[in-house]
Amino acid sequence: MSPRSAQRLCRRLISIRAIGTACAIIIGAGGLAACGSGNAGSAGSKVTLTIWQNGNLQDTGFGFMTGVIKNFEKAHPNVTVQVVAKPQDNYFALLQTALISHNGPDIADVYAGSYLTNLIPYLLNLNQYISASTRKSLAGIAYYSKDGNTNAATYAIPSEEQFYNMWYNKALFAKAGVTSPPTDFAEMAADCKKFSAKGITAFADGSPTFVTPGQGAVQDWSYLAGAVYSIKQWNSILDGTIPYNSPALVKEISSWASLYKDGCTSKNITTQNSDQLFTTGKVAMVMNYNGLYPVYSKALGAKLGVMIPPWSATPQHMMVELPGAGYAVAQASPNAKLAAQFVAYTVSAASQKLEATQGGLPVVSNVPAQGAPAQLLTMAQSGKYQLYPMFDNYMQPDVVAQLDSQLPQAFIGQESAQTALGNLEKAFTSLPSAERKVDYHLGGG
Repeated sequence: MSPRSAQRLCRRLISIRAIGTACAIIIGAGGLAACGSGNAGSAGSKVTLTIWQNGNLQDTGFGFMTGVIKNFEKAHPNVTVQVVAKPQDNYFALLQTALISHNGPDIADVYAGSYLTNLIPYLLNLNQYISASTRKSLAGIAYYSKDGNTNAATYAIPSEEQFYNMWYNKALFAKAGVTSPPTDFAEMAADCKKFSAKGITAFADGSPTFVTPGQGAVQDWSYLAGAVYSIKQWNSILDGTIPYNSPALVKEISSWASLYKDGCTSKNITTQNSDQLFTTGKVAMVMNYNGLYPVYSKALGAKLGVMIPPWSATPQHMMVELPGAGYAVAQASPNAKLAAQFVAYTVSAASQKLEATQGGLPVVSNVPAQGAPAQLLTMAQSGKYQLYPMFDNYMQPDVVAQLDSQLPQAFIGQESAQTALGNLEKAFTSLPSAERKVDYHLGGG
């Protein structure tokens, strides 16, 4: 998930010299080089690499992968890379079943966190194919490594930075006399009045591309939880030491829900198409993530601005950042070495430039981001904000399902914050003990 939000996006590939010649891949800061692998087949043989994607490339923000694949196939005339789009609602269950039965793909689109944990026994450790210097140069590589340590083992390679963030329409801000994005609940409530006075709806939530229209709760939740707990304390929420219905979280959700009462949104926020409302200038702000930039920029152009959600009693101090998706190689793949070469190629300079050109955020520092999303990287690197990962990536699926159904109801007052979070806690405590005993060492905790 992520968005779950949705979210997530990635890519990779590398240039090899002679198929059929066994040699190690050497990836340095200045570029990528590789010889062919023994399992790539003899000269002239045909090889098909299959990638399972969680959703289709375009809708999930991975459109640039089409160009990456084209370049990889051009460099490897005997290789065909086939992308298989899988349904998002049960993708990880399908993937795990396929990997266990050795009927899975060569390469799989995976997410960091609890999604990755269950797949690790069936994934190739990529350390033997990708150098330590290259792995350590990738943003977020720790989230795809054993206990956060890429030296121990690396199970996937992220190819794109991702943020949960809000977007805003600069023209509507100017019309309402709002000079800068709000930074906390109080400022948001005050700005909502200014927008309302001009007949403008302040904000919408979620994206129908990834979640139920209007229900972007998994994205909001990371900011809501980050406002009241440190990243290390997130470990305690995830293992049950801190309950989901703690007083601090109940208060935070209640403050968030007060925005609906104050008229900051339309009355049908949980059923509306927020993407459409935002791109047609009907709402001033939308809660989503950076992957929607191509859609929003096409509609709004220079009027599009990026901001941090103000879901905090005090000026926002954190940002939610995580390369939410990566590509992994199945241990059972008959083309494992060649698949690892493809995965490595997705973080080459050429591939990362393709990503940046299409509005994505590169995971390598030597390829600059472009357009409004680049501001997110600037803010993240400013030292002003503490970086948190995407909370929903680490939650158990049953708890995420409750989160996505309960929080929108709390937001519109159909349930109290106490009741909604109590249902999350019930979902967590109903899990088998083994599923509740988790420790992701977030924040080094």
